[in-house]
Amino acid sequence: MATLQKIRNRAGLLIIVVGVALLAFIIGDGLRSGSSILQNNKNVALNIDGEKVKFEDYQQLLSDRTEQYEQQGKLTERDRVEIGNQLAQELIAIHAIEQEAETIGLKVTPAEVSALVFGEGLPASPLAIQFFSQIGAGDPQQIRQLLNQLDINNIKTLPADQQGMMLKVRSKWIETEKQIHTQRLSEKLNALLTRSYAINSLDEKYTTGLGSRTVAVVRTPSTILPNDQITVTDQQVKEYYESHKQAYAIPYEQAKVNYFSVQIRPSEADYAKAKADVDSARIQLLAATDPAKVVRNYDNGNAYEMYFTDQDLEQYLATIPNAMTLLREGAIGSVNEPVIVNDSYKLIKLVDRKQAPEGVKVNVIALDSINAPKADSLIAAIQSGTATVAQVAATYSMDERTKANGGYVVIPDNYTGMPDSTLSESQLFGMGLDTLVNTPINQFVKIEAPSGTILARRTEPTASVNHYKIAELTVPVTFSEKTFQAAHTKVNEIFLSEKSFDQMLDDAQAAGLSVIRGEYINSTMPELATVPNSREVVRWAFNSKANKVSDKIFNCGSNDYLVVAQVEKKYPAGYLPLEQVSDRVRDIVLMEQRGDKLASTLAGKQLKSLESYATEMQSSVDTLYNISFVTSPSTPSALVGKAMTTTIGQLSAPFRAGTEVVVVQPISENVDATVTQPSPAATAQKRRSYGQQMAGRALEELFRQTSFKDTRYRVL
Repeated sequence: MATLQKIRNRAGLLIIVVGVALLAFIIGDGLRSGSSILQNNKNVALNIDGEKVKFEDYQQLLSDRTEQYEQQGKLTERDRVEIGNQLAQELIAIHAIEQEAETIGLKVTPAEVSALVFGEGLPASPLAIQFFSQIGAGDPQQIRQLLNQLDINNIKTLPADQQGMMLKVRSKWIETEKQIHTQRLSEKLNALLTRSYAINSLDEKYTTGLGSRTVAVVRTPSTILPNDQITVTDQQVKEYYESHKQAYAIPYEQAKVNYFSVQIRPSEADYAKAKADVDSARIQLLAATDPAKVVRNYDNGNAYEMYFTDQDLEQYLATIPNAMTLLREGAIGSVNEPVIVNDSYKLIKLVDRKQAPEGVKVNVIALDSINAPKADSLIAAIQSGTATVAQVAATYSMDERTKANGGYVVIPDNYTGMPDSTLSESQLFGMGLDTLVNTPINQFVKIEAPSGTILARRTEPTASVNHYKIAELTVPVTFSEKTFQAAHTKVNEIFLSEKSFDQMLDDAQAAGLSVIRGEYINSTMPELATVPNSREVVRWAFNSKANKVSDKIFNCGSNDYLVVAQVEKKYPAGYLPLEQVSDRVRDIVLMEQRGDKLASTLAGKQLKSLESYATEMQSSVDTLYNISFVTSPSTPSALVGKAMTTTIGQLSAPFRAGTEVVVVQPISENVDATVTQPSPAATAQKRRSYGQQMAGRALEELFRQTSFKDTRYRVL
């Protein structure tokens, strides 16, 4: 799930706006359970600065994108919530950019969008390239033909069974066109902000090099002063919180919840049954001449047609003891002895072993319907040497990716992520090029595809290595209905006790269940901290009032967690409550007061040398080089300021710098005397660099200041 990982890493809202495709999550049962809310006209998912996004519109937008994304793999509940949160952020960012652009008169004309679609006058938009490459349209003529086919009047003339498919493609294209428009608008606004930055005289001085200093320093953690010498009052904590409140801003509703839960684990009888099942499966696999007939009866069972190399399998089978040894040295037909790993048994059967090149390079030339009749003559030209693959690909191929690589298929390496043009047999199968496996090296084959004809061949084989054909199946250790009912009864006895929830929590703790008191959540969270796949509990909490106890036992995780919850308190969107962050604030206040007191105590000693301070501070004298006003962020700003402003040779007073107390004594200053005037080129470069930084900050601030209310939790 590499795409989702990129989403979780989030490179900033600007990136979301200018290129990342919208993704979505399935609403599922939540929509049905929220029907009463919709009937009460509370059907607004997002209210962005007065502009309302209705649930049905939001759902349609998400559904259009989910279909394509889910083809890459199954989404977890956490994935869906994270994707939905990013979609909400993107909608907010788009609204902010469009409103700001309208205010300053910035526009994107239809002609610009057309140029970005066809790559005429402007480089083609990556969004357009991606869309059209998926459906086999490569050049402007093909794109125009496709867009004519997507005209609504043309679709109405098609047979009924084709209209549905074409309407889906049309819907996706309309959304892609909107994204192209927004991306262009964002680029224009970013460029305008970048160019608006001007270099002032102080900035200009930096281009000449203000110089750097070599500084002798003594530094020590303020923790050498015991905590019991500092008293932090509740009033001081409150005052710090109020004066730094923006640091605790959060635009989502919050709640404080209590809950008890149990994770259902297999019993001894369940483990015994799984062992008996896997032993039976192993006997069947050993005896089977056609392993497919055995493995198809098991979840995740597979009898592969392709062969795998050691590199293909080593990481995949790393947790299965002796699996690779069996493949390398075992007899054909061998099956590993089952060993339980992560509550499951995996059986591997060695169906066959062979020697073959570890990898090959692959040439692909994708011909559209116009050029498909030339396939044989193009192959002949390549084989005779009158034309190269790169020349034919550049002239005739409609696949921009292979055309750019001289006709070679290039994909990211599975381990490093770097571009790699050497493919294994299993990768050829995965790409639908399995026909090549039994084709001689350098011999082209023609593969007919809906969009045209593909010419493909294997070339440049590497050294031969072992290849393995395997069958596999997994027998999980799962809890039985009897085990489930025993756990459910245990929770239910507490749940139905008619005691206060505090008493329920005490009883649950005494019974050995997990008890959580005072967990803070916000409406965008995918789950409770200790319970996977518990979005249902989060959604319930924000649809409930304070002091409400759930009226049912929630079934979470992979149906292996039972949860009973209470909403203790609700908080409006705005700021994290002081009670939630008071410990963090108290630590900050303690650190500052402790540092200030230690610095004051040391200053009162009026010591005359760094060595004397080093003794008092239980530290040593160190030397820092190349300290300047543009020192890296890892150097505390207070240390930089004192180092650059204290007179050379003079001892500074002790001061607090972050979590340390420091004394500095500048030794020397290094200035390039040959530079007297700023370089125009350096000034221009600095302006561009600062301008880009300021533009990014300005857009982030624009997004942050856009008011919105997120009520997706009512259903999602």
